[in-house]
Amino acid sequence: MMTLDGRGGRRDAWGDALPELAHSRCGTVRYLHRLGPGNGLGSLTSVSFSPDSRALVTAGACTARVWDPVDGRELRVLEADAQVVMAARFVSPERVVTLSMDGVVRWWDVPRGEVLRCWRMPGRGGRRLALSPDGTTLLAATERPNGFAVFDVPTETWVKHVSLPEGPGLPVELAFSPDGSCVLLLEHLDRLTRLTVLETSDWTPRWSVDGAVDASFPWAVFSAEGDVIACRYLETEREKNRVRTYDVRTGVLVEEVVRAHSYAPTWPLPDGRRMHIVNQRLVVSRGERLERWLRLPCETAASRWRPEASPDGRWIAFARDSACVLLVDLEAWRVVPEQAHHHQVSQLSFADDGRHLVTSCADGGLRVWEHDSGRQVRCVPQPSESPHRMFLSAGRACVVKGRREEAFLFDPLSEQTTDLSDGCDVYGAVWAEDGSAFAQVHAERGDAWLRVTDTRTGLRVGEVCERLDVRIRAVSRGGRWLLVASPCGVDDGERRSWTSKLWDMKKGTYRPVVIGPRQRARLLCLAPDEGVLLLQEDHRDVVLVDLSCPGREVRLVASAFTWAVALSADGGLVATGDIEGHVRVWSRDGALLATLDGHLEGITALAFSRDGAWLASGSADATVLVWPRSAWRTQPNVVSAVTMPSSSA
Repeated sequence: MMTLDGRGGRRDAWGDALPELAHSRCGTVRYLHRLGPGNGLGSLTSVSFSPDSRALVTAGACTARVWDPVDGRELRVLEADAQVVMAARFVSPERVVTLSMDGVVRWWDVPRGEVLRCWRMPGRGGRRLALSPDGTTLLAATERPNGFAVFDVPTETWVKHVSLPEGPGLPVELAFSPDGSCVLLLEHLDRLTRLTVLETSDWTPRWSVDGAVDASFPWAVFSAEGDVIACRYLETEREKNRVRTYDVRTGVLVEEVVRAHSYAPTWPLPDGRRMHIVNQRLVVSRGERLERWLRLPCETAASRWRPEASPDGRWIAFARDSACVLLVDLEAWRVVPEQAHHHQVSQLSFADDGRHLVTSCADGGLRVWEHDSGRQVRCVPQPSESPHRMFLSAGRACVVKGRREEAFLFDPLSEQTTDLSDGCDVYGAVWAEDGSAFAQVHAERGDAWLRVTDTRTGLRVGEVCERLDVRIRAVSRGGRWLLVASPCGVDDGERRSWTSKLWDMKKGTYRPVVIGPRQRARLLCLAPDEGVLLLQEDHRDVVLVDLSCPGREVRLVASAFTWAVALSADGGLVATGDIEGHVRVWSRDGALLATLDGHLEGITALAFSRDGAWLASGSADATVLVWPRSAWRTQPNVVSAVTMPSSSA
């Protein structure tokens, strides 16, 4: 049997060792800035290349990590304490400086991974580091007192602290001009901003302007020539984005452009070209002439990203809302890493052919894999317009586009469109857990018509008439069974009591069911045989409720927050995945069959193959692990869940 360190010899498509019991891995564990189990998803806060462009340092969570950009190998981990590292920057090939949330600046020896010097800044910590073009001066932004600390790089000493009048607060941009003669500092808090330009000769302010800016994505950037600064503002009355351009010497407003949508800044490249992000594409231009563009694999607000170009002009790296390092190789004109997700896996499904696995990721991409080898077969970028809903079922992607009566289904994999006989209210519809059907309420003349639609045909499976205030709680696979609830009164003057029914949509008949009073519980799905309902309480325990016998239930006890739950096609197995990266396989009677470990972050998606021979687990570490049936059949039961039968059982 293979061990966790790979001594058994089984490796993934990238050549890295697979966890014990895992059959294959779709994606890669390289280029992942690990945050540690239980730390949540997190994101990168800064990126910086070494002066020789041979290494990259990223900051995120409580560490800075040094990488080889070519193959994604992690070269060094720089970790001093439990404080969040907000910025990290190379100041020489062997030196990295980090700035933590508590205002501590550390000077690191990269080959040894040791702290050489350490300073605590006055007041609260900052979020930005800036290195002068000649590499001799480093700035570390601070908050309360507002300003920045000045360091001399050759001597590795703290020179002084430059204080500014009390202002908005958080430093969100700190940068030298291309010639190093001045520095811009953009501060922001609660839509208020202050842009200040200072002389580097004596660190005195040249000019300062105040304004209002979008609370999420403020930015300011020097032009390639360094003669003007562009800064994004928000016109609050019309909700349009303004980009104001100021003369660097005088602070005079040179130009003001108003746009209806988010406007991305333009950053200079070392060779004189410029880059910016628009419509999920990285665009490179020289002067006014467009040279090339490259589609990025991630959906995001472009102004939220912080790009960094390598000194040799080959690489562009991004600090963004993900723990995965994203690089663009400008020589090969490709995104790195290839054949891998760049964000957490949000959904996955085995195809009916038994050979392929389809995954959906928060980066906006659909990927098809050979689950036996873990090799990517196909990548299909989602349309630039964000769909309201998407589900994966039997290797098929189901995207809802449009609104209400005009909505339709689109499969990006086959490019097939399915008209919906009853349209779709994407916000009010309740979907089967495999995406094969959805139900919605149509109010007509004081009645509530409950309609279930098959997503493969777009046709109505069934329709029944209920009370106007009925709530749809769950839909079974295929759409035959519909669980609804209606309020029947008020308990203790505050809590409403509910009656529940299970409708057979094919026959148009129902039977009452008793679920029992539950606080903070969410419905997951109905078992294929309609006899068991899956609930989750407080995002932890999963409860299997026997609908034919009130009070009879099986509780699958979770030790941590559970993000993902899957039910096998025959209803005999339940898989759960938690925030700590553990996958557990349970029998329907509550016995724990196996605990499968191997992910570096929390579990975000689970799916069984149709024949129950495989289980796939997707994670915030941007990978999918495929587990064979033997992984839970060969392990001894660790513990059984708590089973609570009714008194009449």
